[in-house]
Amino acid sequence: MIATSAFAQDAFQSSKCNRVVQGEAVGQNGQHVAGLDLTLEPLGVDFDYVLPRTKTDQMGRYRFENICLGRFTVFIRDDEAGYLAAYHVIFLRLTSHIPEVRLTAKHLDVNLRVDVPPKPGLLDVRATSIVIKAGVPNATVVLKLEGRPNNQTIEFGLGADTGLPVPPDRDVLVHLKGPGFRQSQETGRREKVVHIPSGTRVTLEVHLAPRKH
Repeated sequence: MIATSAFAQDAFQSSKCNRVVQGEAVGQNGQHVAGLDLTLEPLGVDFDYVLPRTKTDQMGRYRFENICLGRFTVFIRDDEAGYLAAYHVIFLRLTSHIPEVRLTAKHLDVNLRVDVPPKPGLLDVRATSIVIKAGVPNATVVLKLEGRPNNQTIEFGLGADTGLPVPPDRDVLVHLKGPGFRQSQETGRREKVVHIPSGTRVTLEVHLAPRKH
């Protein structure tokens, strides 16, 4: 487990606390997953902190000790295994599924199973102005799962990074917006739909038109 800042320790992890969050990581085939990097995250906490991390053992088990009272979730953050940190944020925001446990005065030791999802698909988005035939670097990408409520979206600034990790094998709606631009409705709808298989990478070309006043 990595060391945390003193402020974080006072908030949810401290030698003065004796609670434990533990469990096992289970893959889609029902087998335990060994050597997976996991992160403990407090819920309902609004400040910057360093999150404690650990790795599952050969039996797929993990354990976080000296945890204080509160609500917590455990998520996978393992770049080498294909689970980027952003995937946790995107997946939870788009699906609204947050497995959690609550440590109280009556609960010294709680178990939380970590279900290992399929590896995400990676989405690269390229925005081009249809007028000047050049890139629009300050555009914003809006993601939403097909069939989900309109308030279940997440936004990212368009940048040349490692790609956006998105839920695989699902229809993901992609909408771009930017100052003075709107997405060209080439298909009759304001969003583009991507369906990316697990572990693969797709580049999406989006044309932006000047916004009409």
